[in-house]
Amino acid sequence: IAADVPVVVIFGTDSDDATFELGQMVAQLTGEKAAQIKVAEFPIAEDGTTWREYNVRQVPTAIVFRDGTETASFAGAQDRSFLDSFLTRHAS
Repeated sequence: IAADVPVVVIFGTDSDDATFELGQMVAQLTGEKAAQIKVAEFPIAEDGTTWREYNVRQVPTAIVFRDGTETASFAGAQDRSFLDSFLTRHAS
């Protein structure tokens, strides 16, 4: 993943409530940091291999990429405080 700022990729499914809620919270929080971090969602049902390459074993899983390299991740639903701290730490 090539970008001029870190990218958070959320691996999940369209039918999973936790994935939806995580995506909504991350979008709100990154909206405040739009110049410093980007978000992409990756629906694992549409691709049978990519999520395995990144060892995604639970949905949702969020992985931060900086300069194409995985730099951080977490799995499972998280609260707003955790997400804000996580995104702030990994924003450029």
